Amino acid sequence: GWIDCRFAERRVEFSWEGLSDGDNASGRGWGAISEAGTLEGRLFIHNSDDSAYVAQRAF
Repeated sequence: GWIDCRFAERRVEFSWEGLSDGDNASGRGWGAISEAGTLEGRLFIHNSDDSAYVAQRAF
C-alpha cells in the first residue's frame, strides 16, 4: 500500500491505497489540529463508507 500527503501548517490532506480484509481498497482523507490539541478529521473509502475520527497523543 501507499499514502500520499499534502501538509499545511495545522492540516494534512491525503490519499491512500492498500488492503482491507484481503481486498484492494483506496480513499482519501484529511486531518486538522484542533484548538484542544487533538487531531480531528475524516476518512473516505472510495465506493464505500466514510468516518470521522479524533486522535489524542498518548502520554
